[in-house]
Amino acid sequence: MMRNNLRNKIKQSINHFQILHTLKREEGLTLIELLVVVAILGIIAAIAIPSISGAMTNSKISATETTMSTIQEALQRYEIDNGKYPTSLSDLTHSTTSNNTTYGPYLNVQSFNDGWSTAMYYGTTPHAHGYLLVSSEGNGNSTNSSVIEAEGGTAGGMTPTPEKNLTNTSIRLTQQN
Repeated sequence: MMRNNLRNKIKQSINHFQILHTLKREEGLTLIELLVVVAILGIIAAIAIPSISGAMTNSKISATETTMSTIQEALQRYEIDNGKYPTSLSDLTHSTTSNNTTYGPYLNVQSFNDGWSTAMYYGTTPHAHGYLLVSSEGNGNSTNSSVIEAEGGTAGGMTPTPEKNLTNTSIRLTQQN
């Protein structure tokens, strides 16, 4: 009987040890498994981040173009009513009087920012018969090689292009806050 008891206790101990050994083996991941997971996550990030970044840039460009289009419409209405373009974009937010008639306001905005939340640049030609409206694509510098611009009236025959160096223009641009 004592032998059976001892045998049973040994069997229980062996079973208990086997169970503990099995549990310990299944507690976590091996180093190789962790490295594989990290490598897979790195590959996914390398694919996804440029796509997300490109989509964000495209949405900012689209928002800037929409804002510029709205400002251009207001500038054209201002020019029709007043015979010249405003000296500042903030003039579009106030009423004007011409020939005893009150016009405007043409826009109801607090600031003239592009899709990057950077103030746009605006300038008029001599005698205010043309204008140039510029977004520096978030760089805050109108002489960067990457800009979005719009023009109207007789702005000296400049052709609007997505990328143009503005250092040689005859229009003095001022940042519109």
